[in-house]
Amino acid sequence: MCSESDALIKTYVPSPRSDELIGSVNLKVPSITVDDWDSLVLESKVTVMIMFTATWCGSCGQMSFILDQLDSDYRGSFKFYTVDVINDQFIADQYSVRDLPTTIIFKDGEKYSFFHWTSFSEEIERTRRPIPVTLWTCLESLYLCLTVMCLLSYYFFFVDFLLLISQIFFFILKFF
Repeated sequence: MCSESDALIKTYVPSPRSDELIGSVNLKVPSITVDDWDSLVLESKVTVMIMFTATWCGSCGQMSFILDQLDSDYRGSFKFYTVDVINDQFIADQYSVRDLPTTIIFKDGEKYSFFHWTSFSEEIERTRRPIPVTLWTCLESLYLCLTVMCLLSYYFFFVDFLLLISQIFFFILKFF
């Protein structure tokens, strides 16, 4: 016997026969395999968050609800996927996943952040902020490079080179 609410219940409550309905209303973050890895993660134009899970992991089930919420909150600036370590042990081994759930953020195809599930909301915010490059950071890097160059020039007895480098450094400092 069917009631009017059966369609709604089947849409939101998983059962062996209605898993396809859950995916159709975007309540589940998609799971990917090693076959999809390169195209969906390494070649992605946006930042990708991968949560490594297993069916026996209780915390993974709790985190999937939060990951679903993040997927809707950050749609367009992040992509979210899960990897089942039972089915795709190769990916888990490649990225040294030992605890579950573990999350890795990939930015521009490179591993950007690796963390346990308890701190992932802070990591999402950190990856959304631009990396601060201050004038002082640039000057420190310049000074370090010039110091190394001066030491090398001293080592090779290039006195003229040393003088030239020091003049360039002081010329640059005039503008700051």
